[in-house]
Amino acid sequence: DCRAEPTIRTIFSATGGSGLAIRCIAADPYAVLRYGDAETIGLDQARALLRALKTLSETDPYFASEDWGRHPASGLMRSELKEEVLDVIGTAGRHTHLAILLLGAMPGTELAEELRETLAQILHDPARTYAERSCAADAIRAARSTTEWEAVILRLLAEETDDAARLACDILKSVGAIAVPLETGAEAVLAHLGLTESRIVAPSPAVGRHVDKSLFLDLDTARLARLLDIIADRAGPFMRRADFSAKRQITALVWRLTLAVLEAGPTTAPERIWAWLECLDGSQPYKDADRERLSELFARQCALRAALLEHVLLSPGTSSTSRAVDRLHQTHLGLYPTDEDLVDLLRAVRARAGEGPVDADRWRNLLRLGRSDEGVAAIVHDAAIETAAGDPVLLDIVDQMTRITEPEWRLEHERLDAEEEARRQEMFQEHRNHHTLRAREIAAGSVSALASAAEVYLGRDLDFDDSASPVVRLHELLGDPLTDQALAGFVAVLGRGDLPTAAQIARSYAEGQFYFAEGPMICGVAEMLRQGHPIDAVDRETLAAVYMAWQRAPECRTEAQIDIGPALEEALFRNERDMEIHLRTSMEPQLAAKVEHPFELYRLIHEPRWAPLAGRLCVEWLQRFPEQTLRVATELISSAVKNAPPAMLEDLIAGWTAGDTHDEETMLLWLSAAFVVEFDRRRDELDEAAAANRDFLWRIRDRLEENHQIVMSNLSVSQLTFIVEAFAPQWPGVARPPGAVWGNRHPWDATVFIERTIHEIASRPTPEATETLQHLSDGPALTYAHVARHALALQRKARRDFEYTAPSIDALRAVLADELPETIDDMRAYLADRIETVQARMHGVNTDAWAVYWFGDQPRHETFCRDRLVEQLSLQLPESIRLEPEYHMPEQRRADFVAIRNAIGLPVEIKGQWRPEVWDAASDQLDAHYAREWRAQGRGVYIVLWFGNVPGKQLPQHPEGLVRPNTPQELRQMLLDRLPEARRKQIDVFVIDVTPPGGSV
Repeated sequence: DCRAEPTIRTIFSATGGSGLAIRCIAADPYAVLRYGDAETIGLDQARALLRALKTLSETDPYFASEDWGRHPASGLMRSELKEEVLDVIGTAGRHTHLAILLLGAMPGTELAEELRETLAQILHDPARTYAERSCAADAIRAARSTTEWEAVILRLLAEETDDAARLACDILKSVGAIAVPLETGAEAVLAHLGLTESRIVAPSPAVGRHVDKSLFLDLDTARLARLLDIIADRAGPFMRRADFSAKRQITALVWRLTLAVLEAGPTTAPERIWAWLECLDGSQPYKDADRERLSELFARQCALRAALLEHVLLSPGTSSTSRAVDRLHQTHLGLYPTDEDLVDLLRAVRARAGEGPVDADRWRNLLRLGRSDEGVAAIVHDAAIETAAGDPVLLDIVDQMTRITEPEWRLEHERLDAEEEARRQEMFQEHRNHHTLRAREIAAGSVSALASAAEVYLGRDLDFDDSASPVVRLHELLGDPLTDQALAGFVAVLGRGDLPTAAQIARSYAEGQFYFAEGPMICGVAEMLRQGHPIDAVDRETLAAVYMAWQRAPECRTEAQIDIGPALEEALFRNERDMEIHLRTSMEPQLAAKVEHPFELYRLIHEPRWAPLAGRLCVEWLQRFPEQTLRVATELISSAVKNAPPAMLEDLIAGWTAGDTHDEETMLLWLSAAFVVEFDRRRDELDEAAAANRDFLWRIRDRLEENHQIVMSNLSVSQLTFIVEAFAPQWPGVARPPGAVWGNRHPWDATVFIERTIHEIASRPTPEATETLQHLSDGPALTYAHVARHALALQRKARRDFEYTAPSIDALRAVLADELPETIDDMRAYLADRIETVQARMHGVNTDAWAVYWFGDQPRHETFCRDRLVEQLSLQLPESIRLEPEYHMPEQRRADFVAIRNAIGLPVEIKGQWRPEVWDAASDQLDAHYAREWRAQGRGVYIVLWFGNVPGKQLPQHPEGLVRPNTPQELRQMLLDRLPEARRKQIDVFVIDVTPPGGSV
């Protein structure tokens, strides 16, 4: 049985490279490179191996697309295999990924020398992938033959494509800039960044638009300076039209090279330095170390800085001092003139004038750069007097610049502020008079008497600082005694018998109105809570009305101090029935009025604890209030499909007909729900809708979304096949363009969804899925045929494992003698025993097994810790059980590792204690995705590594605010409590203590 994974060398030795060996390779195409040790097998076996790989690449062209660089294929690089290798790599698009595998192994081999001409053809073939061309370039570069790299780079640049320009830049880095003329090196980089006449970049950056930091640093200072001249001359005209990515890269390059030139000796003319810096158009990479070093250099080398500023600000061609200063500032190199710089510049102006008069305008502009509200600094003033040399015009300018005057705008602002403050104080006094006259009504909780005070308390009056506390705001309005009266009045409001009910408040909002009593009612509850009084004493109906009002008030959606929601929920919602009463009271008037944005609908359908209730209510509301806006109908149907009991949902969809809807979008919405619920009965309608409107795809995708994830595990193969057959011809496969893209309904998003659907079919180890993928490999959409072929190869392997025949009785007896697991629950117990053994040895005598998880006094990276744990567990396992790290799971995910034996596959997720998702990964990651894999049968193991109290690596705060655990045992119990009760029997939780003995590392 090839699934026992004997080494390929053993297979070839036993079979002489026969069909059995090829069938073994076909069972697991990666095994040949994982276990093959191809360098040591014989020629005949190598030829058979290459032939098998070629056969696989024809049936599954993506078989080598993942991690191919790890696999040793150099054993196939033999002169005797020249023709076979040439047959694979010689034709574009036929065996792409196998060609990449072989080309990647070719550098430094004799075969590379013999195929040099073919490698050159691949390098310059635009039809080839970038990976093929790059590997060919590496093989040519490693060859002993001499190559004219300038000609190679120029030929690539003449191609005028992204891949060719990127290759030219990569080759330049590999061979060294010193190997080609400066003009050629500069042209390669600028073409890669799209800063040439023929290759101005599009708005979105090209793939791999990056210039390596080591590029050009093999040149001497003189050549670097000349290179900077070329870059500034050629890139400058295109910088304004270049995209952000290109600007950042060229800016970083110029800073890096300028730094290298100036650190070698600051003898470069200032006008030359400025030409390099000025071409950058103000672009700035984030946190660039070279920029900081260059800024420090200009700050440290005073003579160089003074010469550069003098050139920029005082050259005869400088028409505007302010514009020149702006350009200095835009270099982001700290070149804006300081007071010390201005002193040097003033003296330079005098020196340039000699015995003649000083340019008064330029002199004034320099002084203006150092002027503030307090005039000019003393050192600048003294330098100005010195350089004025008694000139009355210049002295008058000095007098103007040093004279401190109050700006007119400031005087006007102060006048307006005084008037505004007087108005506020007058208003405050009116309120105080009003409250004094109505003191008795306020004490009785009069709503009208307290309305204005409630607006201030709630922060709705813009005359007050909303960052201050409610009581501080109210005190500013009323003063001490009146504030206390108002606060007592708010509490008294809650005892009145004429307050609006929750139902009345809900109806008023549905009609676009509100009750004046709502504000004082909210203030009353807020005050009781602030003063520490229990709100249980308030009538329950009144509390329900306050909660209804607060839910609709702006205060419930801000971080202000009016946070009474949790306390009201604790008092009102003892069970699901209480919440149902509230939601019906709140939502049904809004649904009857067809409100566009109903309050609390989002909360209902997105809060996990109310999911069953949301499902029931949404079904009922869709039946009672069918005429809703598209947005509301979408929310209701989404929640119903996701949360409603199947019987209720089937009745809902069965009762709907296309004639019930009056517009196409609403019809597609209902049909997308029908796709999930009663696919077979509605098949004809679904076919018609998909053929008429390709955007029906988005509606179906929306119905499958849960917590921002597309979940297809509940769909049948027939439903999945419908998605591919109906929409693949209408949405041809396209790649996502480079750069950030807004939205999720682009053609490439459709491609991703259809490809995921194909891979979901591949996750089903059934004959139906095999036949479906075979059909999809031949059509109906050619742009997805390669994806279907790849998925078919994966599905066949999974199906072979799934259909694995149980061993004979004799074999079973032999296995049972070793007590090996035969069911998924056996594997759980088996692995649990091994985990407990590892934990026991963790702090055992003379083992120090914990030490591998630490680097000094800090925990190692989580991936490193996972690998060490797998190693420690694997030491105890028999050969028939293997632990596979980074194992592929449904929805193109990877489990940390899977414990595998025959058709058993137990997924294991590992987290370091510091991970933000540590509290919920058992549910959200392991249970939601990995346990669904067919081998797992709903089981899984969750492991947390406990490192104790480590600064910066602490356990995150519990989602419900509980006190952090002090021991691994306490953490394990808290993690178990986070799991749904129904799942605690299928998901095992372990906390492995890797803390050092005595608490010191």
